[in-house]
Amino acid sequence: MKITWQHFGPWLRRVRTRQGLAQERLAQQIDYDRIYLWRLEKGTRCHPSRKMLAQLGRALRLAPEDAKMLAYFQSLAGAPDDTNEEGGEGAAFKQEIMGALLNVSIRKAVHQHPHKRE
Repeated sequence: MKITWQHFGPWLRRVRTRQGLAQERLAQQIDYDRIYLWRLEKGTRCHPSRKMLAQLGRALRLAPEDAKMLAYFQSLAGAPDDTNEEGGEGAAFKQEIMGALLNVSIRKAVHQHPHKRE
């Protein structure tokens, strides 16, 4: 099954409610309006910005599989232009996604083999 933006709203609602967060509280944490979150969860606003997704990632305590999903949604948000000499926003965005995926992989490996020694 291909994951699309239509999956974002239900995913966000599931993650938020699993943590016992009200829309109002999460909206305050990420400095967005509660109605915006409501629209995202209902699917009437389907394409959040990369900035908003990054703020969600910082505000939510994501399980490894949810961190992977957020990184995937960030990739759907489109790769920004990273053609300037200093790497620009695009390079930082790609690095953020790769860092999130690496962190998920490390946590998963530790969780699967907590006592394994080499």
